[in-house]
Amino acid sequence: MLSTELSTASVDCRKRSLWSALARIYRGFTSAKKGVEFAPFPLQLLLMSRALPRLSTAKSPASPRLPIRVALWLLDSPRFGHAPSVKRFAGQLLKQPAREGVVLAQSRLGQLLCRDCGNTRDRRIGFELLRQAARSGDRRAQLELGRLYSQPRRNEPLQARHWLELAAAQGSAEAKQLLTGL
Repeated sequence: MLSTELSTASVDCRKRSLWSALARIYRGFTSAKKGVEFAPFPLQLLLMSRALPRLSTAKSPASPRLPIRVALWLLDSPRFGHAPSVKRFAGQLLKQPAREGVVLAQSRLGQLLCRDCGNTRDRRIGFELLRQAARSGDRRAQLELGRLYSQPRRNEPLQARHWLELAAAQGSAEAKQLLTGL
């Protein structure tokens, strides 16, 4: 039984499956934002049903950029990047850094929501995340906004030209190609 303090609640995990072990590891990644220290321990201890000591409530030394790096690795992986469950998990990893204003997380989560989500609410949120990242100077977000504005559904050529010119000024060959087609 693993008991950790997350805000005021205590969580008991008794499952011995691999998925519960992965969930505990993921909790370690997200423990930094909740103010709980996470000390890594061997996989054998994760799978055992013994009681583990209570973790202290000090700040975690873990890097806050680790969830972003894991999400980007999953999305860019040719083996995993196309699976819907992997995209969903990567989106969950990118959500908190995007809320905190990390431009790279905003850009990738915005692309993910605009391309792969079927409902209009998620696409609208993704579009706003892309706009925030593009205003901050992210070339990928500027290129994606230019593509979205040039689609027949939106059809706003002035906005498309604006974002594609910004992306082309940063050296995007694809943006230069799309500009010639406008």
